[in-house]
Amino acid sequence: GLEFIRNEPVKWLKLLLKKFFLFWNAYEYPININYYAAREMIPFFRLPSHQILVRGLPLVGFGLISPLALFGLFLARRKNGQVKLLFFYIFSVLFTNLFFFVASEYRFPAVPILLIFTAYTIYWWFEKIKKREYRSFFISLFTVMILGIGANWKVPPAANTLHYSLGNAYSEKGDYLKAREEYHQALRRAPDFVEVYINLANVYLDLGEFELAEKCLQRAQMLKPDDVGIYNNLGLLNLKQGNYQEAEKFFKKTLEMNSNYGPGYCNLGEMYYTLRRDEEAIKFLEQGLEVDPYPQNYYWLLRIYKETDNDKKAKETFTLGLKKYEEEISRRPEEGDLYSEYALFLLESGLKEEVITSNVNRIFNFAEKGINLRRSPFAYYVLGRVYLLNSQIEQSLHYFTKSLALNPNDAETYLWLGKIYKYWLNESREATDSKAREYFTQGLRINPYYRFLKEEMNN
Repeated sequence: GLEFIRNEPVKWLKLLLKKFFLFWNAYEYPININYYAAREMIPFFRLPSHQILVRGLPLVGFGLISPLALFGLFLARRKNGQVKLLFFYIFSVLFTNLFFFVASEYRFPAVPILLIFTAYTIYWWFEKIKKREYRSFFISLFTVMILGIGANWKVPPAANTLHYSLGNAYSEKGDYLKAREEYHQALRRAPDFVEVYINLANVYLDLGEFELAEKCLQRAQMLKPDDVGIYNNLGLLNLKQGNYQEAEKFFKKTLEMNSNYGPGYCNLGEMYYTLRRDEEAIKFLEQGLEVDPYPQNYYWLLRIYKETDNDKKAKETFTLGLKKYEEEISRRPEEGDLYSEYALFLLESGLKEEVITSNVNRIFNFAEKGINLRRSPFAYYVLGRVYLLNSQIEQSLHYFTKSLALNPNDAETYLWLGKIYKYWLNESREATDSKAREYFTQGLRINPYYRFLKEEMNN
């Protein structure tokens, strides 16, 4: 935070101004309890705020309280005594929100005091009308109306955050169909909701629907051109299709935007490893570990050291990676893909085969935990790899096929299906070789430059 303030003082000041505006805005930014979700699900809350009556008292929204209270603060600015304490309290809450972040739960402590100043504005109006000082009354009314426009400016539609949150929940469980439905519902209500486009693109990436993912990311890029994650996802999109020059351009752009962005280093390392540019891969993966110990960096380093027979570095990397994955799992215990990544990391441990085999139950546990939490194509792919490790060929084929049913455009899964037919099945050699080549060919249609597929085709 302090580094951002020092390096980007103008952006920091703009952020403070934005938070100041949001503090007085009518929208109730949720953290734990979403008022708009409740309003969507509970008929009582669907009524406009001015129509809701409880024992004859109107429940008004912050969009009305805010402009009246602001004008009341202006009217009372020269009053002394206990009023100054009220000012001090309100601005203490305001500054706490400015230096932390604005949310309805954190703004709420100021509301009871703001109601006092709201009431003071109304009282002042009655006094002006009684004294027939209509000019002062109408000028103040016009001022409050202007403040009201600002307080209610660009308030998001009532339920877009509900559908966005539901989309995230379904996506985390691997229920992609429902996730897409909820994201589209959110976009119908708020067509410029950039986070929805980003997460919808992630769903399409998981499902191998590259054209739709690209459209979502391009739209997100137009709406939020300084978001580093969008450029990273554009890089991943190109990486999955073998467009390595474009992928490199986007990944390097992420590091230009934020030199501490861990995924940028990791993805560059993966890309260079795929291209057999091991020195460059190691360079970026190790740089990534210095700025942000992203667990997948250890996975790719492990693969490089394993393939280059650097047993010492492989064991060191395995030990460090093991510790990092354990830390991440304890920190994010409900993230399914993390367990699947960990199982894959153990598979690629770079140690002797008997050591891997002795840990097969542990690897199974992590892979199954991953798929129970999130039924993603990646989780099915990992489980296919684990069953193959245990020589359970039918189960392995089953899970690889399930992975392709969700994502028919994953070159890596075609690679392993081809390898099963080429090396493991005991059917006629001619039949298995033909089937293997069929899978390798399908994978190369998706990524024509994927070196592991090309190597298998040429062997």
